This record gives sequence, structure tokens and C-alpha cells, in this order.
Amino acid sequence: MSKTPLDAIVMVSNAFTSNGYAVLGNTDVGKINALVLVWMGFILSGAGTATLTAAILMRHFKDKFKDYDDKFDDLNNKLDDVNSNLEKLEKLIKDNE
Repeated sequence: MSKTPLDAIVMVSNAFTSNGYAVLGNTDVGKINALVLVWMGFILSGAGTATLTAAILMRHFKDKFKDYDDKFDDLNNKLDDVNSNLEKLEKLIKDNE
């Protein structure tokens, strides 16, 4: 008994979903319907996984970026204090000359 390319595609798709190699269906319309359902499931699960991964990574890096922003703000404040003190020191030096 020879198999058609449609049977081969259905067999491979069923193997990916753990339905087994022997689950082929009786009609070509049924096989195509099974293929559509299987591949839509693959697409939906892939999109769901990608969305969840992106959300987790965004939350993780958002917190990291907030920490870095806080550190940069603190560093800028310290630099402003140093500049202010340098200006005061320069003024004192000029006044004492």
C-alpha cells in the first residue's frame, strides 16, 4: 500500500503532537483538517511562548534599567556637588590672592 505526500505530512505532523504515526484519517478533507488544526496549534503555542518570554524579559530588564537610571542620577548629583565645591574653591583662591 503506497502512501501519498499528504499522508507523509500528516504522519510527521502527528508525530510532532505525539498522536502517533498511524493516525491518518480516512479522507483527504479530514487529513487537511487535521493538518490545519495541528499547525494552528503549533503557531498559537509558539506565539504564546514568545509573548510570555518577551514579557518576562521586559520585566527583568525594566527593573535593571531602573536601577541603572537611579545610579546614574545619584552619580550626576555627586558630580554636581563636586563641581559646586570646585567653584567655591576657585572663588576662595581668587579672593585670597
